[in-house]
Amino acid sequence: MSQVQEQPHSVKAGERYRHYKGGLYEIICQAIQESDLSPVVVYRPLSGDTHTAWTRPMSVFFEMVQVGERMTQRFTLVDGDN
Repeated sequence: MSQVQEQPHSVKAGERYRHYKGGLYEIICQAIQESDLSPVVVYRPLSGDTHTAWTRPMSVFFEMVQVGERMTQRFTLVDGDN
C-alpha cells in the first residue's frame, strides 16, 4: 500500500499568495492526488473568474522559477495586511 508523501511546505485555507506574474490567489485547501498520493494545493484567483478552482502539485506551487536573469518563487505568501 502506498503512503502519502511528506512535504516540507504546507498551506492553510484562506491564506493568500501572489503569483510571480502578479495575480493574487486564495488557498481553498490542501488535497491528495489520487493517482500517486502526492500533495496538491487547491486555490482560486481573487480577480477574474473567481468561481474556478485550480490545483497544482505542492512541489510545483513552491518551486523556484527563472524570471529573466533571476530566480524567484512561483507563489509568495502575502501578509494579512495586503
